Amino acid sequence: MVKNSKNKLKILKEYLKNTKNDSFYSMHEAVVYYFNNFDYFNTINNSILDEKIKIYKLLKILISQRDFYSMYVLGYSYYSGDEGVIEQNYRKAYYWLNKALKIIPEYCNEHLSSIHNTFGYMYYYGYTGRPNYKKSYYHFNIASELNNASSMYKIGDLYRKGYFLEKNLEKAFFWYKKSYDCAQADDYYVNASALFRIGRAYFHGEGIKKSTKLAYKNLNKSKEHFKIFIKDKESSNYKWYATESFKQVNYLLKILKKQYK
Repeated sequence: MVKNSKNKLKILKEYLKNTKNDSFYSMHEAVVYYFNNFDYFNTINNSILDEKIKIYKLLKILISQRDFYSMYVLGYSYYSGDEGVIEQNYRKAYYWLNKALKIIPEYCNEHLSSIHNTFGYMYYYGYTGRPNYKKSYYHFNIASELNNASSMYKIGDLYRKGYFLEKNLEKAFFWYKKSYDCAQADDYYVNASALFRIGRAYFHGEGIKKSTKLAYKNLNKSKEHFKIFIKDKESSNYKWYATESFKQVNYLLKILKKQYK
């Protein structure tokens, strides 16, 4: 990650310049650099369209050589959309992520975990049709075994709502806590989401003894994590979800503050 964001476009252009020799390595380097800084480049759409077009041309070449990473990032481009070049299309996202999944080496846990987590969300919310909680659980479970904290709190949601799994608030709380314990310290969205669920459980006494003090503590920590995530200009993904969850956190905190008074 380049500390000075203003240099990122310059560096991307250098990577693209090096692809003129048509080597797999130079093309792959350019693609990896672009997608490692995907959120940033989507904040400067007006000045990067030519570079984006070149990146997607490289993707086609790399995919023709069965490069799983290129299939993987193309899938996520369709999942979120890439302004000016790729319209959001969940069916195409599923298609390319599934193609990548079939050839990803077993040791690539991060990529495997990410795809299964994404499929879990797609089935949970019915992005390509009706919700299918059985398939959602199947993918979330695989991702959680690969230490995916996001999948862990979604398994908690399945238990809390009784979707496919028998409703069990104690197990829901277990998965919310496990998600927070396993999340990376700088993954503000996942930390905030897990803490929100833990705080809500203490607030209502769901699967754990009701505690105003612990509800306030966890919800307040969730609020701080959401604030950091929402203010980050490069955190474009899940911004809407984070904002909506932030509102719910604030609502519960207002109730708790009145109780303290």
